[in-house]
Amino acid sequence: SPPDSLTEAILSVCDTSNVDEPGVWRFSIRGGGGAGIAGGGVGWTYATGWSFHPLEAITFLFPHFFGFAGQTYWGTVGPNTYSPGVPNSNYFGSPMTQNPMYLGVVVVLLAVAAFALVKKRRWGFPLALGSFALVLSFGRYLPVLYGPLFHLLPFFNKFRAPVMGQVLLLLPAALLAGMGLQALIDRWREAKRPRRSGNPWLVAAGVCAGLLLVTLAGGGAFRSVYGSMVRGIRPELADRQVTVQTPRGPVRDRLADAAAREARTDVERVSGLMTVCLLAIGLAWNRKISWSLAAGVLIAGFLVDLWPIDRRLVSFEAPSSQRELFKPEKVVAYLKKQTGKFRIHPLDDNYPAIYWQRRGIRSNVNPANWLAYFGFESTRGYFGAKPGPYQKLMDASLLDATGPYGAIGVALFSTPQLFDALNVRYIMTVYDLGQVWAEWGRRLGRDAARPLSDYRMEFQFNVDRRVAVRLYRNLNELPRARLAGRYRVIGDLDSTLGEMVHGGWDPHREVLLDRAPGIEPVPGASGGAEIISYEPHRVEVKVDGSLPRLLVLADSYYPSGWKAAVDGVETPILRADGVLRAVALPAGAHRVVFRFHPRWFYTGLFISLVTTAVLVFLAVFRLIRRRSRSPRAAG
Repeated sequence: SPPDSLTEAILSVCDTSNVDEPGVWRFSIRGGGGAGIAGGGVGWTYATGWSFHPLEAITFLFPHFFGFAGQTYWGTVGPNTYSPGVPNSNYFGSPMTQNPMYLGVVVVLLAVAAFALVKKRRWGFPLALGSFALVLSFGRYLPVLYGPLFHLLPFFNKFRAPVMGQVLLLLPAALLAGMGLQALIDRWREAKRPRRSGNPWLVAAGVCAGLLLVTLAGGGAFRSVYGSMVRGIRPELADRQVTVQTPRGPVRDRLADAAAREARTDVERVSGLMTVCLLAIGLAWNRKISWSLAAGVLIAGFLVDLWPIDRRLVSFEAPSSQRELFKPEKVVAYLKKQTGKFRIHPLDDNYPAIYWQRRGIRSNVNPANWLAYFGFESTRGYFGAKPGPYQKLMDASLLDATGPYGAIGVALFSTPQLFDALNVRYIMTVYDLGQVWAEWGRRLGRDAARPLSDYRMEFQFNVDRRVAVRLYRNLNELPRARLAGRYRVIGDLDSTLGEMVHGGWDPHREVLLDRAPGIEPVPGASGGAEIISYEPHRVEVKVDGSLPRLLVLADSYYPSGWKAAVDGVETPILRADGVLRAVALPAGAHRVVFRFHPRWFYTGLFISLVTTAVLVFLAVFRLIRRRSRSPRAAG
């Protein structure tokens, strides 16, 4: 039969691989179950979406050759999901397409000098590490090498964005540049007379000077060839309108033309700098100038080369701007007056983005993460390694859907009990909740699961004459720590989420557990639970019950890190309502302590500390031994 709601239609196409298995990695969206040597993980398409095409290696020397940052970038790094008319559908401006791994003119020249002048055994390690980093970054463009790593190497398929492997290029590039500079200085010191044979550095300087002249003279031809290249590789992006910053201010232009101007300027700048640096090396090589002067030219070239590139990626903001960004406004001031533990559900991302815009505050802060700065907990927000079960709950219920033309509010309309169980006290939105109810009633052809009267507008802040942000109080909010007497066991996570989203589950009446508790709770008993202390790594709850009960804590279920103790005795944590925690308690008064103590973290910390101590000991021992031998050698 066809789905009877939008959430059911979405759930039918969701990935339903089991993630609720022992192991730290299985509670992340990049973990998951599944067969194979690597034991699950993300899929090939998702993991390799940000692969580095070998053609883009030219950006090591010409950083703007494939565009730059989110404005003019047209390369292949990204999931290739661009749709005409849909902004940011190719991850323009994302951290993985913000900038190339530009090495710099001076670094490349000195690395070339290292290959030419230094013995092979000395640059073998930097070359091997750099080659590995480069091959790793190719990802799906070199499946013959990346494929075996992805499918066979344990844990390798837990990660995405192969291009980020280029971070490993920084160390070999620096090592090779240092070796090359030292080799040039040594050769200059060894040469007693000016070299009369051909000077390769001056020849290379002449070639770069010729490239500079050709680029300066052939601007039209360069733009034509470059435009054809863009249309041949990414025809869907060539005519895309972009806004670029110029000395005259923002300018609208076609992406191909804007990128061509940047690339041509790049070639001119790099050719000019390379000509000067090669000329300085060549003159010092022939002992026409001192190496001190040549080194000064290289250092100056290094700074002149990298500063304009780095400046585009680093945004300097006045401290006053940051203070304005995180200055408590009226919504925060109101929320700070509230007592007890509670969560907020931002129904949309319009606030505080509109508030910042109206006041001219520049920010790249995720609006859904903004609440965390003030210590407020939210049902939404961005984190690169979200807990897998909670992500599946958001996907199944559309809890994270935002935007006036998307599925905004459908979770609140269809499955309001989710927000009760998650300890949501306030719904924050710039929309009138009555309009949201009317829109979803029209779309789905049925009434809301809960009347609008269950959400009382408690606070309103008028950003301007047209926009206001509202806080609606959830009158059915369940406390952060609560006692329950009825339960059902549903071992499978997907079945649990299905019951929560589409079944008759009511968190006010029962708890869905992953297994039977060791102590059988009794419904209908009196008693209560009070949070005594609440810290990031420790939660203490005081419980008083006349009969055995279940203590449900509306915090993330993560058994690989969280441990529970009842009156000092360690107690198993049960998975409650798909994503929460519960412990079974006997009758009477108890103190329950939840403590975050990830065993693998402390094991790794111990190994790291021991390794560091051993390395320090060996270094000191070698230094003492060398010094003790020095007097003997002198004697």
